[in-house]
Amino acid sequence: MVNSPVIRNEAIECCDIEPNDIYVVGVPHYDRYVTERRASRAEFFKKLDLNPNKKMVLISPPIITYTYDPIAPAIVKALEFLDLQVVVRLHMMGKSNIGDLQSVPSKIVIDAPDKIRDPIHADITVMDKDAYLADLLYHSDVVISHISTLTIDAAVFNRPSIFIGFDVTPKPYHESLRWFHDMEYLKRVCETGGVRLAENLNQLVEYVREYIANPQLDEEGRKNIVRNYCWKLDGKSGKRLVDAILSCLNR
Repeated sequence: MVNSPVIRNEAIECCDIEPNDIYVVGVPHYDRYVTERRASRAEFFKKLDLNPNKKMVLISPPIITYTYDPIAPAIVKALEFLDLQVVVRLHMMGKSNIGDLQSVPSKIVIDAPDKIRDPIHADITVMDKDAYLADLLYHSDVVISHISTLTIDAAVFNRPSIFIGFDVTPKPYHESLRWFHDMEYLKRVCETGGVRLAENLNQLVEYVREYIANPQLDEEGRKNIVRNYCWKLDGKSGKRLVDAILSCLNR
């Protein structure tokens, strides 16, 4: 069972799976994203103690497995002159170095979900937590992350997205955050035109400024991300998955 025709082709090419043994179903997890009502900006921002009339940027910093650099504080400081609100969304696994960042009403939110031991124990079926993340993405004006599937999540809601491709402290290429983005799968995501790779802090700030001024920038690229990695957002991926399983059982 695969998400899209693109992944189907990769399964044939890279894993030597017979084409007739592959079912393209979409992403069942996104069924709720497109069928459920999202919280209004006013009610959601009230929960976060933010101003619904100001723009909000979501930052998902890398965990210390990738770098101990205080990336999030550097980005927050660099964005100050744009008069934005920021939500720093910490990872469910591992820690990020966020320095002395703390929540400040109408300015900064440190969003720390419950920690898990490993991906196997990540329960994405918890309705209220999943709805909260969907609302957070839906109301973000720009999403900033490092090698994260939040880029695909953001594209589902047509939200501009930026990859962090730089270090606060200069490092050799093979020790840097930049080299991750030369991995084939991440290069393919960037090639869609739906996410920008910021190779330094100034470039990231400029990208944020451009997206805030024109949220429609790179919209076609975000549609490419959805086509390549989600296929259909029609609320029926779960049904297609069940139908595929039943088809296999009835062979």
